[in-house]
Amino acid sequence: MLNDNHKFRLIPPEITPVLDPYFRPAVLANKEFKAKVEALKKPDRVRLAIEQESGSVFHFNLSVFPADHPEASGNFHYLERFLKFVLWSRGGYKIYFAGPQQLGKQLQQYYSQTATGKFDAAIMGNWIYEKPFEVMIVTLQDMMETDDFRAKKIFETIGTYLGYAVAHYADFYEIRNILILGRVTTGRGGSVIIGGAQAVLKREFPQLLEKIAFHIPSEKEKRHGQAIAAASLPLIPKLR
Repeated sequence: MLNDNHKFRLIPPEITPVLDPYFRPAVLANKEFKAKVEALKKPDRVRLAIEQESGSVFHFNLSVFPADHPEASGNFHYLERFLKFVLWSRGGYKIYFAGPQQLGKQLQQYYSQTATGKFDAAIMGNWIYEKPFEVMIVTLQDMMETDDFRAKKIFETIGTYLGYAVAHYADFYEIRNILILGRVTTGRGGSVIIGGAQAVLKREFPQLLEKIAFHIPSEKEKRHGQAIAAASLPLIPKLR
């Protein structure tokens, strides 16, 4: 177990301190973790921000293993150690997290329920900044609700992709109605996506814009896109 810390692999150094044979440098563990993640075609992305009382915000972009990867269990310890260093080197009382929801919830639980996490939260929040220590999970939809221009650009880009995809499918299918579903369409972002798709059709395929109608359901129904699509499939009789 010496080379494994909460499923986060520790690497023996090539040069071992003569008085510390069990020394495992953090830099080597991080180096291997990042190398393995960067070798993946589609790693999960995590964006972190640390806010100070003055309003200063430090931003960090990291990559971790997808949840179904065999080494994903090391993700949390990697993030926690990263935040540990950042908090004690820069300071801050509020962490903003954008990434896999489960990792965000783990961080919230760590700083509110574990002895070591509560220690860091107390030092940074109550003692240094005299403010409640918080871990905020931020979604793209949350950013959109605050008129964040970066979030809007993402939804506009999705809309552009959708517009050209609709035109492409129209070469093969007779399309009259399109039902927009999925969590990405929740909130104001859904309207931006549709607007972007319609802008493409208006500019390049005006004949399609005249005959294709976009429909967007209620916020609750948007999130059950796969179920709604499955329920609307026609019944195919069994062959005898």
